[in-house]
Amino acid sequence: MNDVLLQDLDVISDDRGQLTVIEIQKTFKILLSRVFFIQTDGLTTRGGHAHRLCNQIFICNSGSVNVLCSDSKEITNYYLQDSTFALFVPKGIWVELEFQSPALITVLCDQPYMEAEYIRDVESFNLEKSI
Repeated sequence: MNDVLLQDLDVISDDRGQLTVIEIQKTFKILLSRVFFIQTDGLTTRGGHAHRLCNQIFICNSGSVNVLCSDSKEITNYYLQDSTFALFVPKGIWVELEFQSPALITVLCDQPYMEAEYIRDVESFNLEKSI
């Protein structure tokens, strides 16, 4: 899973607070097509799918989330708890989001929503990855 990347973002801080900067094309080499937000009230799981075409970037704006990523051979857990990090997840990676407390995350995508490019069953995902 060498292509999953936890990226430190540029942070400019002063007595007024902090400004976090992300230059998508420069840092991740993708063009954005879609942005969505997931807000939870606490203990819940989201995701549970992979994408055939879509690369995604996850940023935790508040709260915290465990992001489990699998390439069908290896599972790696990434813990996001503030907006100074972004997690780049390329297409072909199974993702599960585990929220333990109220949280808000932003997800940046390089593809529009297309149901046909989702893999929503882990057995189908493992089969596709073995081909």
